Amino acid sequence: MRAGPFPIRPGGKGPRRRPAWVRVRGMFAHSTRNWWWTAHPAAR
Repeated sequence: MRAGPFPIRPGGKGPRRRPAWVRVRGMFAHSTRNWWWTAHPAAR
């Protein structure tokens, strides 16, 4: 089992194949993290 930031979907086996949902999910997570720290400074 490969350890990574994203779970491997049953239909997408292949370390070199990076579907669009992987990049979108990564960017979404990054944006969400930035929004959280920006909107909730007390959470630090």
